[in-house]
Amino acid sequence: MRPTFLVPLMIVILAGCASPGPRASIPPSSPGGTGGQPVPPPTATPTPTPTPGTGGSGGATPEPTPPPPAPDASPKPDSGPVADAAPSAEPGTGTGQPPTGMVPPIIPDECPGDLAAGMTEYKDTFKVQHPYDLKPEERYSLMDGIYAIWVMKGDKPHEPGNTTRERTEFRWSDMSSGTYLWTGDFKVQNDSQHVCIFQVKNSGPPTGVYLRVDGGNLHQLNGGNFLNGIYDKWYNLKVVVDTGAATGKVYINNCLKQTVNMPRGSGTWYFKNGTYTCDSTLCKAFFKNIHTYKK
Repeated sequence: MRPTFLVPLMIVILAGCASPGPRASIPPSSPGGTGGQPVPPPTATPTPTPTPGTGGSGGATPEPTPPPPAPDASPKPDSGPVADAAPSAEPGTGTGQPPTGMVPPIIPDECPGDLAAGMTEYKDTFKVQHPYDLKPEERYSLMDGIYAIWVMKGDKPHEPGNTTRERTEFRWSDMSSGTYLWTGDFKVQNDSQHVCIFQVKNSGPPTGVYLRVDGGNLHQLNGGNFLNGIYDKWYNLKVVVDTGAATGKVYINNCLKQTVNMPRGSGTWYFKNGTYTCDSTLCKAFFKNIHTYKK
């Protein structure tokens, strides 16, 4: 099953990866390319989100002689079911995707079941972790509802003095209790080598889920391949984190592929998606239709 609306998101993250940072709302981005689908959101009709920089008019009724008053600033959107957010003017942060509905291609489930059943969709935020000597928009973009996120081999880490490798990642909010679901579609550009595209990272040293691409195949860190020949194809990724059990379950196109027993560390976790480490000249991944749920 797939959500009919998209959860907007923007703040950033990886194994041996970095620390949390402040959050806010999204920057612009670039297109991508095909795989599975998220779980359907609430059935209520979504309230349309106004495009940034536009709005309705208002003001007092004009006097008989003078011309009518200038329009008021953009009205605030009505509250409604969780939908994907419009991009923000502030770079380096975000809340998901623009209000474009499901971004094609739509990836069908290959296994039955609704992983979001009994969960509540929420609007999470992320911070973009990127090479510290570059602007965020030099390593990621948002276009037509698709995030493009990339690194070049040899890029600087996300903070001066940090000893980890090159990264451009979305670092999502902390999770310390309950069960959480992150779902989104992803595609990896051809010849992106030795790049991690998704993590469930502990706020202490340990890493839990760590999905790396080597030779066009996807595997958990230090584990065997569970998805082969993935270059330039869309897949749906779902990751369910049970903080109490300290487990992370990885689903591709709604089929369970990996169950990771995660070191408890500090007891606080967070999702990360993007690109971390790169042994080719360029490593690039695309993401769309991102939604988050919890219970």
